[in-house]
Amino acid sequence: MDNAPKFNTEKFNQYFLENIFIPVLSQSKRDIFENTLDPFSAKIEILLNKIEPEIWTNQERIRKNQKTLQNKIGEFHQSIVGFFDGWDNLGQGQIADVINHERKIVAEIKNKYNTTKGNHKKTIYDDLKLLIEDKYIGYSSYCVEILPKKQASYNKPFTPPDNQTGLRRDANENIRLIDGFSWYELISGDKNFIVELYEEHLINAIIYSDIKTNNLYFENPISTDLINNDLLSLFLKKAYLLD
Repeated sequence: MDNAPKFNTEKFNQYFLENIFIPVLSQSKRDIFENTLDPFSAKIEILLNKIEPEIWTNQERIRKNQKTLQNKIGEFHQSIVGFFDGWDNLGQGQIADVINHERKIVAEIKNKYNTTKGNHKKTIYDDLKLLIEDKYIGYSSYCVEILPKKQASYNKPFTPPDNQTGLRRDANENIRLIDGFSWYELISGDKNFIVELYEEHLINAIIYSDIKTNNLYFENPISTDLINNDLLSLFLKKAYLLD
């Protein structure tokens, strides 16, 4: 695709530093007893799993990091779209998350296929329908599921069920459901962009963040062996139907 939109890696790196790297790793420096720790739960977990208390304490810090990251990841992919030329991140509290006026596309982005409960998906449909019939006439709208169920690939009319009536919303070619792999191909023009995001942009952002914070969080640089670990690549393959 000759006119593929440019991805702004500088903005992505800075976003990652400020919104992912520092908030998540700052958590690891906080006292795990800062908020009241449940000693009963801790002792039961330690004894049942035969874990040394010191090891459990380190795992608890990692768990807190993970919780912080999970809270941040919800807006991660929404932010990424905004780093492509022509795309605007609409921020929080809007009906839709991102928009491209030139291509006439508006989208609501969910991190996982089951992020939204089934009975709420009809609300997303209704909101998207209202947008393209009232505010963004002539636009196509998408409900994006970054992580699909069972490696599925799809870009199809969105027809969620209505639990009250038992009927599905009418199929509309301009109200669509799409998986993350197909979505990134749609907005970037590059079938392999999600792989590049995972294998290249993400690593570069982590390294950039470490340098910008003067190696405050990493005692040693991330090893090449860890970056190229086959299991990490398998994680992406297990999420999408990749060769």
